[in-house]
Amino acid sequence: MKYILYARKSTEEDDKQVLSIEAQLVELQEYAAKEKLEIVASLCEAKTAKEPGEKHRLEPYFNFGGRKFFMNPTHTLDEFLDLVDENDNVVGKKKRSEVYAEHLSNFRVVNAFVVNSRGEIWIPRRSADKRIFPLCLDMSMGGHVESGETYEDTLKRETEEELNIDTDKAQVRLLGHLSPQKDGVSANMNVYEIKIDEAPDYNKSDFVEYFWLTPKALFERIANGDKTKGDLPKLVKIFYGE
Repeated sequence: MKYILYARKSTEEDDKQVLSIEAQLVELQEYAAKEKLEIVASLCEAKTAKEPGEKHRLEPYFNFGGRKFFMNPTHTLDEFLDLVDENDNVVGKKKRSEVYAEHLSNFRVVNAFVVNSRGEIWIPRRSADKRIFPLCLDMSMGGHVESGETYEDTLKRETEEELNIDTDKAQVRLLGHLSPQKDGVSANMNVYEIKIDEAPDYNKSDFVEYFWLTPKALFERIANGDKTKGDLPKLVKIFYGE
């Protein structure tokens, strides 16, 4: 038997919506992986923008990776991630839900730090409906490398989606490559730096606020009890020396 995931946002008032559509889908993915259910697509319903003289209506769409594909029944929700060996060579692939259900770390991600000319890092706070690390401080940008993508492909895609920055027009450099085996991070990753002085026009569904912080100021916040995504202190220490 095959299944379709269903998520619905029926109210415009955020304080009455327990979970966003994206958060609902993550929980459904995890349940499906645990129960070994075959998911062929996801169906979502969300209110459309109100036009003059028109009432809001619920409009269905298929959702994948934060992007909407309206009524496309052939589109699958659960993207594949490449699995890699200790040398970062691809040796297989698994669905994202399976990777997390099995607590694997041999997949690929990208992370990036936005840094201004004063040496401050743009540190956002994750939204409250994030499935993991809600309301925690985060890297400026992060995302999974989907099967068949390069690190650079994912950097460009995720930076545009999360920060509205075109990496082809920005000053970007590779800080380094890290692995779970050698560096104790959560996945194989390329870490980048983006140099800009203005705060990014970030996606409000990903982050709720941000701070320009020196590495020292960041670690002071952490010492005073501010929570972070797991890899954030490690990456700052490795690449910015605090």
